[in-house]
Amino acid sequence: LGTEPERAIIVGDSDFDIQAGKAAGLTTVAVTYGFRDRAMLGNADFLIDNMAQLLTLIEKQ
Repeated sequence: LGTEPERAIIVGDSDFDIQAGKAAGLTTVAVTYGFRDRAMLGNADFLIDNMAQLLTLIEKQ
């Protein structure tokens, strides 16, 4: 995508998404309303409950 991995994020709803993002050097954001429950997403850098929280997170970065 033409950007450095540390400037990119991945948003996912499974532990596989988070693992892939970590392997690629991305900041990982897990959504709690998707495929897996919160306990399985604990390895993510951030957990969000809705997309409004994603916008807030991006604005702070």
